[in-house]
Amino acid sequence: MAIYEAFQRAIDWQADIIVYQAGMDCHQHDPFGSKWLTTELIEKREELVFSLAKRHNIPIMFVMAGGYQPLPELVSLHLKTFEIAHRVFYSAG
Repeated sequence: MAIYEAFQRAIDWQADIIVYQAGMDCHQHDPFGSKWLTTELIEKREELVFSLAKRHNIPIMFVMAGGYQPLPELVSLHLKTFEIAHRVFYSAG
């Protein structure tokens, strides 16, 4: 999987930081998206990216990107990215 490969390269390079573009134009409801990439899969993507960064102790900066669907849906997707990041990095456990 590309995410695992990217993290392995970051580890091998001893990266100081990961810059993650949390794009939403891939979402199934986006006119340019992939019909199979559901909200649940994007949530799993976010969980994986943030969990790997935390596990490997690599700082991560993420930016909101992409999305050409109706604004309420797009904002909801972007908000979920923040919620998942907060849960991964700041929830007990």
